[in-house]
Amino acid sequence: MSEKKELTKEELQQRVKCLEYDLKKSIKIENKLLIEKIARKEHENTIYLLN
Repeated sequence: MSEKKELTKEELQQRVKCLEYDLKKSIKIENKLLIEKIARKEHENTIYLLN
């Protein structure tokens, strides 16, 4: 059977930092996609109103 390794406080802190970084990166990407989607809709609405 495999034994579970006890992580040190430093190892846990490093893992938390990595997870926080990944989460922030994911949020930035998602925000960028949402901003682009909103901009496209606003552009479509502008074209619709001009016709």
